[in-house]
Amino acid sequence: MHHAVTAHGKAKKELQQAQLARLNLHAAWRGFLGHAVNLWQGYSAQFVEQEKQMAERVTAAVEALDQAKVNLAKSKQTAGVEVKDDAMAISEDDTEKDVSGPAAEKIKQGISNLHSSLEALKSSAEQMVEEEQQALKRPRTTAFVPEPPAPNSGEMPDFG
Repeated sequence: MHHAVTAHGKAKKELQQAQLARLNLHAAWRGFLGHAVNLWQGYSAQFVEQEKQMAERVTAAVEALDQAKVNLAKSKQTAGVEVKDDAMAISEDDTEKDVSGPAAEKIKQGISNLHSSLEALKSSAEQMVEEEQQALKRPRTTAFVPEPPAPNSGEMPDFG
């Protein structure tokens, strides 16, 4: 009987240690997810700022190109050179295409999806850890209801 009680105690202790190790692993995972969310928020903010700067740069370059076209046309006209509007317009229109707009939107959407997925995973992990912490606590076997002291007995209630 002593051997069975000892084995039961060891098994119970091993279960508690395994549950605690699992809880620690899940808490570490929750911390990792919190860090990942913060990291990706930083990345997305950085991308949005850089995209804004690059869009402004593209806009400025387009405006400079338009002004250069006007100046070139005036110079050709002043010099008496025949201006071929159709050939110049076709070749220059190819260089003015801004194909980065849809790509930037896809990147923003991808970052947003990643961020929301990480947030959902983080919330799920936090809830899981809280549930596991509650499950590891020992439930009360009986409800404790203190007895009021007898009136005018002068005795203090026993708290032990």
